[in-house]
Amino acid sequence: TAVGTKLFAYLEAGLPVIVNKENEHVAQLVETNGLGIVVHTSEFDKISDRISAFDYLNCIENIRFFNQTHSKQVEIERLETLYQNLHR
Repeated sequence: TAVGTKLFAYLEAGLPVIVNKENEHVAQLVETNGLGIVVHTSEFDKISDRISAFDYLNCIENIRFFNQTHSKQVEIERLETLYQNLHR
């Protein structure tokens, strides 16, 4: 269930991502929020078709919304609670 920080660096920059479906947690996050393309390794030969059909402008709007609703200002209480629970 770990998510690398590179994903969030791209999203903070407003860039869509292409992620591997085998990384289930990241794939679910991207698919659920419309943040890019999720592709299984068995589908790599079709990725150019997926990129060609990709709705870039809609994805950019999804990323903006995701960034607004998951910003540090919005999520800080969850982070503080996590750290407080770690020290108990």
